Amino acid sequence: MKLGIYYIAFFILFVTVFAKAEHEILDKSFDEITSEALKFKAYSDTLYKYIYRDVDIAESCVLAADQILQSDTPLPDSTILNYKYSRIFHELNMRENLKAYETIIECETELDFENIPFELTAKFNYIKAFTLMIFDDLEAAQKAYLENIKLGKELNDKNIVLINLYSLGQLYSDENDFEEAINCFTEIIENEKPNIISSATIAQTYSELGETYTKLEENEKALKYFDLALEIAEKEKLDVLKSDFLMLKGKIYLTQGKIKEAEKIYATLNKMHSGAYDQNNIVNTQQFLCLLYMKKKMYKDALFTLDTIMKQTHPDDVDLQITNNLNAIEIHEELGNYKKALEYSSANAKLEEQKAADIKRQKTEFLKVKYKSEERERENEILSFKIREGKIKEKFLFVVSAASCLLLFILFIAFNQKARYNKKLKEEVAKRTEKLNLSNTELKEFNKILSHDLKEPVRSIVGFSQLASKTSDPKKIKDQLSFITKSALQLNDLIDNSIRYRYLDYLNTNCTGPSDLSKIIDKVILEGEKKYTDKEILVNKENLVTLSLNPNLIGNLFKSIIDNSIKFNSNKKIILDVSYKNINQTHNIEISDNGIGIPKEYHEEVFNRFARLNNREKYPGSGLGLSIAKKLVEKINGTISIADSNIKKGTTVLIEIPINPS
Repeated sequence: MKLGIYYIAFFILFVTVFAKAEHEILDKSFDEITSEALKFKAYSDTLYKYIYRDVDIAESCVLAADQILQSDTPLPDSTILNYKYSRIFHELNMRENLKAYETIIECETELDFENIPFELTAKFNYIKAFTLMIFDDLEAAQKAYLENIKLGKELNDKNIVLINLYSLGQLYSDENDFEEAINCFTEIIENEKPNIISSATIAQTYSELGETYTKLEENEKALKYFDLALEIAEKEKLDVLKSDFLMLKGKIYLTQGKIKEAEKIYATLNKMHSGAYDQNNIVNTQQFLCLLYMKKKMYKDALFTLDTIMKQTHPDDVDLQITNNLNAIEIHEELGNYKKALEYSSANAKLEEQKAADIKRQKTEFLKVKYKSEERERENEILSFKIREGKIKEKFLFVVSAASCLLLFILFIAFNQKARYNKKLKEEVAKRTEKLNLSNTELKEFNKILSHDLKEPVRSIVGFSQLASKTSDPKKIKDQLSFITKSALQLNDLIDNSIRYRYLDYLNTNCTGPSDLSKIIDKVILEGEKKYTDKEILVNKENLVTLSLNPNLIGNLFKSIIDNSIKFNSNKKIILDVSYKNINQTHNIEISDNGIGIPKEYHEEVFNRFARLNNREKYPGSGLGLSIAKKLVEKINGTISIADSNIKKGTTVLIEIPINPS
């Protein structure tokens, strides 16, 4: 692949897409009161600015920042990740590709933290895909680019779409899938908008289109796009890009035999020896001059220029050495120096072998790092499962113990009341019998949970755990862990709602206070948005007032009903209508939704404990939601009913509470 020549363009593109404020270079020492955190931030910002401008400054910043990291100085997660993000660029620039990949893997766990900005996560997703492309893992890189583009479009984030489209286009072009490459680059151009896509990015995209058409041998189209790129580079004074664009345009003229036009390109390049990117301009100028001499058959002049280039070529730049040797072979063959040409050919063969060996070595090391990373992920998944399993067991034992204590407590109260209220035995017997019958009914239902509902997810957890332990297939293990997680969440929901239902017996309804219905609804909706992140919840409020009722009770009541409205709703956009009326000294509250609706014959049954009308796989739940709501309303002598319901259109729940409940 030609990835090496894209490093500078890659960095300029990414800096302009994810732009941030530049800091001035540290021009004096820190004073004694400067904190380590401020020093770290300064080193990180300076590294970001000088990665491709001054390698020595960048390397000194890396050493200083790493030393602060090793000292365990408290630093925000996002600050550390921003630094490591810049360090990855530095490592790529230094051709330490494997080290860059290891840094990316190291950062993946930290990116899962809740306080990490989405923009930073998007950066790392992109740079990981780019690094995979460097290691020739093209299938994984392409998949990552496409996923990032899809996510960016869903979130309407042009920056994410842009950077991934650009590199995906490079990948397609290098793999000779020119049609797809042109589609990617064209999409970037078509979405050109101020403050979204920088001038440098547009210029580079035009250049990529030019190079793609050059490969297709459609030179006139290529020249058109190089001219557009040069027009932007000239206007915005992008000298480092202008030099590269001129080289690419000049090579087409040489291919076409247009010597005069090529000489004009050289003259322009020769005038550009100034500015921060002077060395890049000089190298481009010398290389183009050599090619120009060769085209004009001025081989001695070409050889002299090539010798100058070779002296300036860094020993580690194998690709440039190979290019130089190929030019030297052609020149010496034209001059009849076949012995010299053979020497360069032999040297080139050794360089090709060295390059292949380096690629193989890096590929092997890359696969080792990738394998270790996947092993760590599997170990983390197993550990997470064991932790969740332990918590489930603890919660299960707690519920059993709580139920036993509750039963003992009820029996104790019954015995104590019998002793204290012996004089009113006849009146109390009936009440006590009714209460015990109710408790027995509820206990039977709880026994039903213990014997069936709770055992069902436990059996699933045990069964799939045994299956997971008997297979080494990662996909099967992943599927089985998914079933285990689902069963654990089902068990957790059953336990939480059972505890919540039993808690209602002890809710103090005498405690009254101002209950602002509008604020309570807002709080419940906020909780719903956090719980159901895949749904958009809209609420219309009408005539909501402040009532003198227990705010905790009202909050739990609304939570039970609204949670049901969201859960049993197949729409992505949940629409709720909440209204209040005072009718005949009764609080009338109506809550309507756009859910799946309830058949008329089940309007009363839905308020029974553990009543389920729908498949658990499609609509998970404990079957206690509306029964909790009913019990809450009855605590204050109110009633709850289904006022209206239409299948696939929604349901209206009516709550009626006496203004002066006895």
